[in-house]
Amino acid sequence: MKNIKFFITGILTAVLVMAMVTMVLAEPFNKTITAFYNDIKITIDGKKIEPKNAAGEIVEPFIVDGTTYLPVRAIGEVLGYDVSWDGVTGTINLKKKQNEISPPKENNPSNEVKYEITNQQERIYESFREPRYETLIEIENTGTAPIYFGTQKYDLEDKAGNIIKTGSLSSYPDILNPGEKGYFYDSAELTGASLDIEVVFKPRWNIKMAKEDRINFDLSNIDIREGQFGTTVYGKISNNTGKKQTWAIISVFLYAKDGSPIGVWRTNVMEDMPEGASFGFEISGILNRTLYENVTAEMIGSYIAYAYPPQYQF
Repeated sequence: MKNIKFFITGILTAVLVMAMVTMVLAEPFNKTITAFYNDIKITIDGKKIEPKNAAGEIVEPFIVDGTTYLPVRAIGEVLGYDVSWDGVTGTINLKKKQNEISPPKENNPSNEVKYEITNQQERIYESFREPRYETLIEIENTGTAPIYFGTQKYDLEDKAGNIIKTGSLSSYPDILNPGEKGYFYDSAELTGASLDIEVVFKPRWNIKMAKEDRINFDLSNIDIREGQFGTTVYGKISNNTGKKQTWAIISVFLYAKDGSPIGVWRTNVMEDMPEGASFGFEISGILNRTLYENVTAEMIGSYIAYAYPPQYQF
C-alpha cells in the first residue's frame, strides 16, 4: 500500500498540471499536450477495474511523453478513499472511508477456520523388499476463510503405541479456499518392519488461516488419455494473474468411476509466463504415485485440477 500511496502522489501532481493549476505560480496557465490512447488496462491485486468519473462515465488512461496518467478519482475510490476537489486552493483531497476499513483477515470475526477430513486411504505394500506405507487424505474447507496447510507432521505407531515412523504430509494445494477440496499425501519406507504390520496413523494437524486467497491460473483443454509413458493428463495453462509469473504448480486429483480417490498427479511449469500467455502441459502417471497400480484412462471417472504459484506464508 505504501507504493500505491506514492503512486497516487505522482498522479495527483500530474492531475494538478493537467488541470492547469499551480500552487507555485498561484495563477492558472494553458499548455498544449499530445496524449496517446492505447486501450490501457488497469488491474489492482490482479483484478481488472474500469475507471469512471463522478458521472459514471468511463475515463480512459493515456500517455504523455512516456508517462502514463490515470484518473485519480477512480483509483482512489477503488482503494477505499473519498475523492474531492477544492477549487479555491486547487487541491485534490483523498480521505479514507472509515466505514470500509476491514479488520485484518486473522482478526476478522466473520472468518472461521473449519475443515473436515472427508476421505482417507491407506495401504502397506512391498517395494524393493521393504514394506512401504502410503496414505492419501481428502480434506474439505468447510469454513468461511481460506486455510493454509504448509507441511503437516504425523506419527505411525504400532498397536502398543511404539513409534514406527514419523513423516510429513505434502499438501495439494497449500491454500484451500472455502468450499474447496484438497489432498495430503505421503509415501514412506518402513525399514525393518514386517509386511503384515498394523499401524495407527496419528496426524499433528497445524492448519491455519491463510493470509491471502490462493492465486489461480486458468486451466483449459484438459484431456486424460494414454500417452508415450502411460496414462497422461494434457492441458493448457494461462496466466491471468495480472502480472508476469515464473512458476506454476499444477495439481490434478483423480477419482475412480465410483467416486473413490485414485491419487494426486502434479507437475511444475517453471519458465517466464508473461501476463495473458498460454502454455501446454502434460503430467505423466508414471512419474506420480497413486493408490492403484497401473492406472489407465478408462479407470478415471472425474478429476479436480488446480494451477497456482507458490504462496509461502511464514
